[in-house]
Amino acid sequence: RPALDALCADARAVVLGREQPRAFEAALVAAAREALVAAVQAFHRTQPQANGIEVAQLARTAAPALPDDVLQDILRETVAQRKLELSGGRVRLPGFDAAANAADEALWSRVAPLLSRVPQSPPQVREIAQSLRLDEKPLQAMLPRRVRRGELVRVDEQRVFLREASVALAGVAE
Repeated sequence: RPALDALCADARAVVLGREQPRAFEAALVAAAREALVAAVQAFHRTQPQANGIEVAQLARTAAPALPDDVLQDILRETVAQRKLELSGGRVRLPGFDAAANAADEALWSRVAPLLSRVPQSPPQVREIAQSLRLDEKPLQAMLPRRVRRGELVRVDEQRVFLREASVALAGVAE
């Protein structure tokens, strides 16, 4: 492979693929990489509460003309270069946090104090919504993002505990 890499460097080409290495024009690969990153940035701007864009959707958006295996190789390299992150079939910008958006923060600033009042016996989600005069749907959408962030522990569909409260309860149970 070193000989192939040297040949490609002279020809301004890039080798992609592990099992069947193929050479591609370096400018094409760079443009595809930039298109992937730009598409993920645009996705985050339009859907800040989503954890990332699905790989198939990213492929259709950023590089519809590229064969899937080539796109996968470019995506793999882009992730290895830490320009993107891949998790659970979704692609996001490094360090992107779906819970770090203005709408979630505003909602969380109202919900967290309510959960703190009775940490060992928090109200059900519908009770939180009623108490704060909120629509339950955005509340139900925000809670999993706070669970992934480590601030909450979901017990069932209608009940969440603050992380500290669940740790304290676990200590009592021991």
